[in-house]
Amino acid sequence: MVTDSTDGPPDLPAGSLATMRWHGSTVVVTACGEIDVLTTPGLRWPLTQALRRNPSVVVFDLTDVTFIGSSGLSVLALAGRDFDRSAVRVVATSQAVTRPLGLMGLNRVLTVFSSLPEALAGP
Repeated sequence: MVTDSTDGPPDLPAGSLATMRWHGSTVVVTACGEIDVLTTPGLRWPLTQALRRNPSVVVFDLTDVTFIGSSGLSVLALAGRDFDRSAVRVVATSQAVTRPLGLMGLNRVLTVFSSLPEALAGP
């Protein structure tokens, strides 16, 4: 069963919210566009909501992200720290995301996949 949630706090910039979808006990947080200091709360919010439901796996689908800054990378790093990092998966296909992940070493800490179906299937 897949469920959607796009509701978020009203004070976030328009277009900054990520979506949250459930695939059984796995949550997929999908973001698009630029993840920077202004839009990072829109990535953090669905993650915070999802963690309250104790997912078995958290997947960040960053397929449509065109930029990710240090604040966005910190959300991923903290998710890996606060949650079992083997259960935090990232879907990234563009160099705009894979390069910063590599530069910060997050590709060695979190599992990075090239498609959502691969991430949902797991290692």
